[in-house]
Order: sequence, then C-alpha cells, then structure tokens
Amino acid sequence: MDGGKIIDQGAHNELLARGGLYARLAHLQFADQAHGAR
Repeated sequence: MDGGKIIDQGAHNELLARGGLYARLAHLQFADQAHGAR
C-alpha cells in the first residue's frame, strides 16, 4: 500500500523480484534483523 492504495500484489518472491516498494521494505526489515534490531 502507498497512500492508502494497493500498488502491487502477488506472492512474496514475485514482489521481491519486481523490486518495487514491497522489495525495498522487505530489504529494510531483513537488514534490521541481520543487525539484531527488533
């Protein structure tokens, strides 16, 4: 979602492969987990 609107949909791997907002947010989440942040 962006601005209250659905901007993309699909399976996790598909969304990551597209490199859009979902992929950027997932990357940030996984980077935080790798550094021990919660």
